[in-house]
Amino acid sequence: MNFEVLSFTLSDWKSSRTVLQPTHNHQHLLISGNESSAGLVYMYHIASQLLIRTFAGHEERVTSISVSCNGQFFVTTSVDCTVRIWNFLQSEAVHVLKPHRGRVVCSLVSSDCNYVITGGTDSCANVSVFELCVLFHSMLPKLTPNSGVVKFLDKETETN
Repeated sequence: MNFEVLSFTLSDWKSSRTVLQPTHNHQHLLISGNESSAGLVYMYHIASQLLIRTFAGHEERVTSISVSCNGQFFVTTSVDCTVRIWNFLQSEAVHVLKPHRGRVVCSLVSSDCNYVITGGTDSCANVSVFELCVLFHSMLPKLTPNSGVVKFLDKETETN
C-alpha cells in the first residue's frame, strides 16, 4: 500500500488542546482549539488547504468533534456544557442540547445516525435521539455520585 502524507501549517494557530476530525469522505478536516477563538470549528479542504467554512456557536473550548457515518452532520461538545449538532452546509448549529450537569467532554454518533452519545464531568454517559434532540437515556455508573469523568466513547464494530 502506498500512502500519501499531506501536511499544512495553520498560520497564527496557538493551542495546547487541538481537536480534529476528518469528514466522512476524508476530503475535509474539522479542527478546533485555537486559543484566540476557542469556540469555533474550522473546516479545511485537505488537498487545497483552503478554509471552506467556520462554524460558530460554542462560548468556550470545544472538547470533541464526531462526524456522522452518512456524512450529513457532525456533533461538537464543549466546556460550555453544550452539545451542538451541525449541518455541513450551515455555519450555525441546527440543534443545541444540554444533556449534562457539567462540561461535556466526548461524543459519538451511533452507526445508524439515530443517536448521539455524550460523556461529561457529571459522571454520566447520555444517549439523545438525534431527530427529536431529546435525552433518551442517561447512564450513571454504579459508583458514588460525581465519581469521575466520562472521557472516552467507542463504537464496537460488528463483523460477520
